[in-house]
Amino acid sequence: MNLFSFRKSIYIGISFFGFVSLQGEAVTLASLWKDALRGNPDLAFSKAELDKAVFQYERSYAGYLPTLTAQASARQLTNNFSGSGTLVDPNVTANQSQGSSTSSTGTQSGSSSTGASNRYSVGLTASQNLFAGFKDKSSVDQAEALVQAAKQTLEDTKIRISYELRNAYAQVLYAKSLASLSTEILERRQRNRNLVKLRYEGGREHKGSYLMSEAATKQAEFELEQSKRTEAINFAELKRILSVEDDKKYQLDGNLVTPSIPKLENWEEFVAGHPQLMAEQAKVRAALAGVSVAEGKFYPDISMSATITRQDDVWLPKPKTYSFGLNFSYPIFNGGRDYYDVKIARTEHEKSVHQRDSKRNSLTYSLQQSYQNLRNAIDNVEVLENYFQAAETRAKIARSQYSNGLLNFENWDIIENDLINREKNLLTGKREAELANATWLRNIGKSISNE
Repeated sequence: MNLFSFRKSIYIGISFFGFVSLQGEAVTLASLWKDALRGNPDLAFSKAELDKAVFQYERSYAGYLPTLTAQASARQLTNNFSGSGTLVDPNVTANQSQGSSTSSTGTQSGSSSTGASNRYSVGLTASQNLFAGFKDKSSVDQAEALVQAAKQTLEDTKIRISYELRNAYAQVLYAKSLASLSTEILERRQRNRNLVKLRYEGGREHKGSYLMSEAATKQAEFELEQSKRTEAINFAELKRILSVEDDKKYQLDGNLVTPSIPKLENWEEFVAGHPQLMAEQAKVRAALAGVSVAEGKFYPDISMSATITRQDDVWLPKPKTYSFGLNFSYPIFNGGRDYYDVKIARTEHEKSVHQRDSKRNSLTYSLQQSYQNLRNAIDNVEVLENYFQAAETRAKIARSQYSNGLLNFENWDIIENDLINREKNLLTGKREAELANATWLRNIGKSISNE
């Protein structure tokens, strides 16, 4: 192990020990995934959508079950009626009685009847649908297909959250490694500056070389602070996915590891089993069932009903009335609404078929593209590692030559900058490989739960 790698290992170990001692045990991607499953609002939303679809499916069976209706009423009837066929106004009658000089209780020009009566009734009606033009069966099939679509949407939401979590996890690990690398670069720049300063003070180097090394040190200080800010932003993205409070701390366990090249399998199997395509296929079945629901309006409706009623002028009513009926109805013309409802339903079914085919084509292309990007990213890491090893070896030789006066500052500075850039590029390449792997797993429909 070289000196810089040894010093880097000590730095990471001290930082890790100090953080864990204050914040608790380090967490892995699997434990973060459990937190995301519990707290992510997008996942909770998809679960609620699935629950709604299940309830709608259970409700669709209502068409096969009878309906019961209970009714009760209480009425008071007031009679104020003259036998001559004239309704008598009580106020008018009272005025006429006061203005008359003669009256007779035994004789009247006509007979009259006044009074009040109560009327109570209770009843129970049961009805059962016998035939509704196959709308009941089609409604059940449609609701069942929508449940399957909601299930696949929920699964795809999990895969999307898994993809976002992988990305955020890789970005945080990259930011941590970048901060550690920036610290190492700053220390290297400071040592180089001190070496150039000694040569400058000894008259073996000019002032421009010293100022250049001083500027490089300032740049290293800036890049270190920038890496810390990047780490804070990446942690914020991680917490957004986990939906946790801002002050909660996480010490991630692990480092950026180059993934292995996946086996080249049948694209069609990946695409056919992807939740996005399966959800679209379920929507096609739901749309097809919607056509049957619309066509059911052209069939007659047949149902039977039974009613029992009690009516009387006292509570509880005692006399009973029974009625039974068989009902038949057939729509003849309703302005063409049923005709155009069928047209609309068939158009919706056609749209869903096109949407499914478009999703299949998109997934096939994305799958092939992500596979090639992953292979390119993995191969690129290998190339970057070779360049870094070569640059590291050359930098060791160049430093020894510069210390002994066998190499001028300009050439040595170029070699040092090349080493630093090669190491940064290698770290960036590892991150890109991790992100490419996350995209590949997203496109084959694999979440962290499936690992």
